[in-house]
Amino acid sequence: MCPDADLASRTITGSAQESWLLDGFAQHLGTWDVIGQQVFFARQFDSSGAGNMDAWDGYRASRARIQQGWVDRTVRNPVVLTGDVHRSFASNLKANYADTSSPTIGTELVCTSITSGGNGSGSTTIPNASTNPHIRFYSDRRGYVRTTVTPTHIAADFRNVAMVTEHGGAATTARSFVIHDGQPGLVDA
Repeated sequence: MCPDADLASRTITGSAQESWLLDGFAQHLGTWDVIGQQVFFARQFDSSGAGNMDAWDGYRASRARIQQGWVDRTVRNPVVLTGDVHRSFASNLKANYADTSSPTIGTELVCTSITSGGNGSGSTTIPNASTNPHIRFYSDRRGYVRTTVTPTHIAADFRNVAMVTEHGGAATTARSFVIHDGQPGLVDA
């Protein structure tokens, strides 16, 4: 564990951008509040309990302020879209990641790279699943997430190819989820 990750002064966004984001949540301009960003947002602890310090785990107080900010502002449908992780993940965002019965307060969809990292291993075993029960899906294949956004739901299809090193490979759907309006969290499609 890194105690500095809990310091209120540590921030990914900086205070001005964090305030801008929280002020935007309060406006309630749409059905979906989609936050696009590039590093893993949900907790991602390894088997020893250490977090991913290159992601929001290195800025836990900042993540907690943003999550509490959307709860306090009654954001109906917070969805974090993440890229640049080179693997696919789908996670329920929790009010308290240390408590498995804690309410789900949002959803994160992590898109893999198109080709970076080569073909990948093909593994779908969630890394350190016992310390990350909120992570519902993982894939180490290359591809994309196809989302369909409607007033009532977001449908997310995790699409991938078996090999990026061979021309013409067909994309297949590895897993599909739905996020329903007003009901944070992933539902199997």
